[in-house]
Amino acid sequence: DFVDTNDTDLAKLSQLLYVVEKNATLLNTFKARLAANNPTSLSELFTLCEADINTTIITGFAQQYRVFLNKVKTLSISVSNYEKDLKIYKNDLNVDLSQTLTHNGVTYGQVISPYTGRIWLDRNLGASRVCQNLNNTACFGDYYQWGRGADGHEKVNSTTTNIQATSIDAPGYKFIIPSSNDDWLAPGTDDNGSIRMANWSKTDGSSICPVGFRVPTSDEFLTFLSTQQQVTVGIFRGTTPQAVFNGFLKLPTTGVRSGWNQDFAYWTGSFDNFSKFMSIGSANGVIGSMGSIQSYQGKPVRCIKAE
Repeated sequence: DFVDTNDTDLAKLSQLLYVVEKNATLLNTFKARLAANNPTSLSELFTLCEADINTTIITGFAQQYRVFLNKVKTLSISVSNYEKDLKIYKNDLNVDLSQTLTHNGVTYGQVISPYTGRIWLDRNLGASRVCQNLNNTACFGDYYQWGRGADGHEKVNSTTTNIQATSIDAPGYKFIIPSSNDDWLAPGTDDNGSIRMANWSKTDGSSICPVGFRVPTSDEFLTFLSTQQQVTVGIFRGTTPQAVFNGFLKLPTTGVRSGWNQDFAYWTGSFDNFSKFMSIGSANGVIGSMGSIQSYQGKPVRCIKAE
């Protein structure tokens, strides 16, 4: 009925009760709190529920509950679209963020965006720790060439060659710096990027990201930057690497391996209409717009959980 009448207060109340009933301890505590406080407004109900989440939900789930509740409070769309908009947030309620993931010998944690509800790895691929500051080299991680697997080339001290690979599946272990064009693959081998884009989209653990995760698309990375830094999507002039690091992902200024120098650069899994390779980057301490760049450059990767 509330969908038909577009009653936003009733719709938000139903979502609040949904999250309360997800946890028996939270439900019982919330009932007791209602009896003791006799709230008279929706705002009071949210405040009481938030307090109960902080005291009853165990580590690993509390952050998702808080993010969900905050999302419900700030919804300004039609009630009929609530379920679609809350789908990711509801799925997150079942994820234990305290659980670690081990992939290719490295253990990762998980962090949730307070803005979109999307879950990301807590560090760059190959990094030994979460970043403590912008220039913390221990958290830089590996430097991948676009679309390439974890074959050893990504290690910062891997040897180099100028011989382009003719196979995506078995390119060797060396970091390829071509002498003739901007691709680590020889001409005629995945010129449109479709095979490599598919490789980095895998979520079964057979590619560079752990099971359930993949390389983010350019749109997903742009959304992270725009929501985190309140900047216009596609235009990041004036946003500093320090401002990005201060966000929940703690992205460091890793620089790049070979090619055009950038202090802040991360690969995405996207490939644009001009057969170029998409990355987020900056130069001279200022975040630049999403750009197309040489695929042979070595850049870090931060994986995102698939929806």
